[in-house]
Amino acid sequence: MVSLAVIGEPLRFLISLFSRFFKYLDILQVLVLNVYLGGLILYVIAMVPLGLFSSVTMWVVLFFSMSFVAVKLLIKRFSWPEKNDILRIVVVFVIFLVALWIQLIPVSHLVFGSVHDTSLHSLFVQVMLENRQVPLTLQPYSPEGIVYPQGFHAIVAYAVCVFDYLIPSAVLHITTLFSAMSVLGAYYLGKALSSKWYFAVSLAFVFAFVAEWPRSLTWGSNAFVASIPLYFVCLSFVPSLLKEKQKLNALENIPLGILFGYLAAMHLQPYETLIASVMLWWLINIAKRKRNVLSQLKCMLLIILTSMIPIGPFYYRGLVWYPYPYHNIGLPADIEFTIPHQEFFQVLFDNISWFWNNLS
Repeated sequence: MVSLAVIGEPLRFLISLFSRFFKYLDILQVLVLNVYLGGLILYVIAMVPLGLFSSVTMWVVLFFSMSFVAVKLLIKRFSWPEKNDILRIVVVFVIFLVALWIQLIPVSHLVFGSVHDTSLHSLFVQVMLENRQVPLTLQPYSPEGIVYPQGFHAIVAYAVCVFDYLIPSAVLHITTLFSAMSVLGAYYLGKALSSKWYFAVSLAFVFAFVAEWPRSLTWGSNAFVASIPLYFVCLSFVPSLLKEKQKLNALENIPLGILFGYLAAMHLQPYETLIASVMLWWLINIAKRKRNVLSQLKCMLLIILTSMIPIGPFYYRGLVWYPYPYHNIGLPADIEFTIPHQEFFQVLFDNISWFWNNLS
């Protein structure tokens, strides 16, 4: 987590020069934001078809980022936060550590070494490392094309390159880390929504010990779990974007669009939920007859269009390979089946329950 945050710091510093959304953050907000900015850098390296994703490249990127952070700390004087802020930061970080410790207990005594340890996510990482980039297909293991977004898998591949993890172990433990990081993501969201110190702390506590998701999600939902803290971070920008008297320039919108797109590259469901929430909020503003709904629409359209850039290659693959059978490994399979009449209401009830669980 720390090394990812270090990799993301140069990018955050660059964006903060012209975007107010990445300034005036406390150390925990910087930590969780930088983790995903670092993951975005790794994702871009993996997607560029030049075979650059290797241990040498990862060490060069990490060394450069560490040097940048060291020089920045030497040049810029570090200012300590106020006592109340220090107490809040310490409390939230302790909650995060406790949540991480609790979630590590079930996976700390597993022994890896069987071929059955390899999940689909492990296979994606293995293929990425062998090709030193995200290839078009899963060859030589399978002829299927890779349509599943690879934002999460680039982070796992980085951990394998730098820390010499076993791939199945890296997938499992990094999923646990991001699950616990939902505490930090909730804190980021809470601090953006309210200036009251207890609001952000309470939200962090809820996602550590009360909320069922993501801590109850299990093997198979790894990329979805890893996307939840980033979803909270992206959601924290929405109120500022849709304020009645908000003026934003393109230079501020484009980084947000790229970050939204990286959320889609992590997992599509949180991205779809985020965009649906934004559009719903905009429709509410229309109903309230807000004055600047047209400027809000222009702002959101630019962000949504920009968000297509990180995920664009996978949309293209999905369209190109859609006519072929088994084109969508890792996504819901194209299976036709019939439901007996007597089981219809049971299936309907199960789907309604599934919908409400997801909505919660």
